[in-house]
Amino acid sequence: MERQLIIHFGAGSLGRGFIVPILTDSNCDVIVVDVNEKLINKLKQTLEYTIYIADEEEGKRERKIKIKGALSSINDIDELKRVLKEVKTVTTSVRKENLVHVAKLISEVWRFDDNETRKVLCCENLENASDYFKKLLFSTVSDDKTLEQMKKIVVPDTMVDRGCSASLEDDLLVYTEKFFEIGVDREVIKDTNIKLIPAVDNLKQHFYRKRFLLNTYADSVAFLGLKYNISTFGEAICDGKIQKELKPYFDLVKKSLEVGFGMNTEEIEKWNDFYRNKRNTRNDPNATSNKRALSDIARDMWRKLEREERFIKPLLILKDNNYNIDPGLNLIRDMVESEAKKSNMSKHELINKIKDMWAIDASGEYIFNYISELV
Repeated sequence: MERQLIIHFGAGSLGRGFIVPILTDSNCDVIVVDVNEKLINKLKQTLEYTIYIADEEEGKRERKIKIKGALSSINDIDELKRVLKEVKTVTTSVRKENLVHVAKLISEVWRFDDNETRKVLCCENLENASDYFKKLLFSTVSDDKTLEQMKKIVVPDTMVDRGCSASLEDDLLVYTEKFFEIGVDREVIKDTNIKLIPAVDNLKQHFYRKRFLLNTYADSVAFLGLKYNISTFGEAICDGKIQKELKPYFDLVKKSLEVGFGMNTEEIEKWNDFYRNKRNTRNDPNATSNKRALSDIARDMWRKLEREERFIKPLLILKDNNYNIDPGLNLIRDMVESEAKKSNMSKHELINKIKDMWAIDASGEYIFNYISELV
């Protein structure tokens, strides 16, 4: 069977540690694209790099990942456009703010083609990735005919998760772990034609289950760990004081999965136990996530405090359904106060910021009023 050629944008830790190995293990040839000239030049020379699966059994931890090629999105732009013209599938794992550059390039190269069989899989940990990328894509065209061609490109929502971190000493090494999750929305695409990227039912439930029970939890632990001068995630996750402080908020998070996404209590607790007791445990000294610096996890917190993001969304779901969310709001207050202090914000500036972020409906107004009285 002929191997499918895929262009992957993003050679950071998630791209090399997760998405590219998934593609190569699915019998695909992958050309990696990035702006990091030093890394791209090394990949051009070697056409391979190493992933170290920290929690794998001894003898199986190191894997060589072979790629078809590597291109700079700056210095190899002509060759990149030529190859992009040939492919049917593009995958991405770049920062959200960099997706606009991918959209512009795809529009430039594919705008005059019949894109019936083309797809873009945005493999960022990004809510509503499909709508976001399509808006970027559609904003690049000005005539109806070209817009229709852009609309033919299939862009499903995605759910991705794997702990990955790049080595500081070796550009061609990424640390990762055995566990991973990946899927796309079956309502948008029935079959990705990529063996290890399945189309799944009820992707939204999968996404928010992972987002709330894993990402929200990890960020909360990291935030409180920094507050109490703890240095690593492994230490913070086993700190009894932190767990006690988080419980009122996460009781609400669990309830939001039941109320907003139809999960039953047994299923919620099963996944909660998995994420907390199996993925993140100091009993496994090789676990990649446990070695991460807390400052690397609890970053970009203002974005994470937006209405549709990981901290506020579960509370809005419950408030919209007439649940009492007050027990969870002290944690939010601590976060906004901490971020305001880092930014040297006055109280007036802080109040205006959270008002703009949250107070656009009754539930958001409630959260804003509660927090503004506490700060």
